[in-house]
Amino acid sequence: MKDLEEIVGLLEDWEKVLLKVEQRCEIADVHLAFQKAHSLKGTLALAGFAHASRAVHRMEDRLDTARKSGNCQGLDLDPLFRLIDHLRKSVLGGQDLPEQDELQPAKQKARPADPVNFLEWKSPLSRETLATIHRSLEEGARLWVLQKTFKTSLDKAAWARLPLFNNLAKVGCLYSLHPDIADWDRSQPEVVVSFLFSSAEEQPALSRLFYDPVLPARLPARAAQRPLSAENAATPLKILVVEDDALTRMVLTRVLAKNNEVEEAPDGVAAWNRWLQALDRQQPYQVMILDQMIPGLSGQELLVRIRDEESRRGVPPKLSTKIYINTAVDGYEFVKLAFKNQADGYFVKPFSLDKILGTIEQLKQQLRD
Repeated sequence: MKDLEEIVGLLEDWEKVLLKVEQRCEIADVHLAFQKAHSLKGTLALAGFAHASRAVHRMEDRLDTARKSGNCQGLDLDPLFRLIDHLRKSVLGGQDLPEQDELQPAKQKARPADPVNFLEWKSPLSRETLATIHRSLEEGARLWVLQKTFKTSLDKAAWARLPLFNNLAKVGCLYSLHPDIADWDRSQPEVVVSFLFSSAEEQPALSRLFYDPVLPARLPARAAQRPLSAENAATPLKILVVEDDALTRMVLTRVLAKNNEVEEAPDGVAAWNRWLQALDRQQPYQVMILDQMIPGLSGQELLVRIRDEESRRGVPPKLSTKIYINTAVDGYEFVKLAFKNQADGYFVKPFSLDKILGTIEQLKQQLRD
């Protein structure tokens, strides 16, 4: 009885997602429909409905073909809806489907070959991010979108620890993701998140690494024509990245160094010494990206020490180092303490490069004004 109740729920979920595919034909919905079919197939098999499981598997293959191609225009959904109706009548009545079910899909008519199907990235990107993307493309990388399904019950701490972010950093550069975990609709059990990144790797290798389709991407025509202005690009900032994780430090340094003078420190003591020496040479750091959990001095301790030294030397607020805490901790008490200690802002890990680059761009604008 419990198995049948679970099958009923899976059928309803699958049908709802397929209706979304029918209405708006978005690959993210196709991806979710594939995941629903995969879950239903396994549940049917475990409940002893072998023929029904194989029928769902055939429909799953159709969805898989569409999501891997990035094109759902030629996807015929009628057989999927017919199968759902048929399963309700037979399987939920205690009967498996016939071995050679009449709902086995007929061969689809051949469609003209589509050379490459690109996903258009519609989520807003800052001008600085666009400039970084253009430079990556000029250096031979390609732009990709990875779509993965997550349970909305996932918390931010577990999200920050996902191996996915390390894998993205190893093969290329992550620019943006949508929707971010803070914007997930928690009334839904699952969400499809799209990740925009560049990489010189080929599509098959990327798909094997991430276990989900990686599709070639392109920027909207208007966005693609909005690179960083020459004036902004010619105004580099002196930035210190303080981070004990070598991979995170490398990614931040590499991305920020495109238009800025960037140095790095692996711990609080090294960061304090670098900051103090720069101030003594009258070449202070204008920005610091500061990890909270670092050895030597913690991010909060270093922040307090820097603000005390600036106050002692009479550094005016406009010339003080703009310090942004970069951390996986985002509780209210931590945020309150950070701003009490005069932080200029904070980024929650896994950090959004687009948000960081957008902040840097705004700072350049403020300095020019």
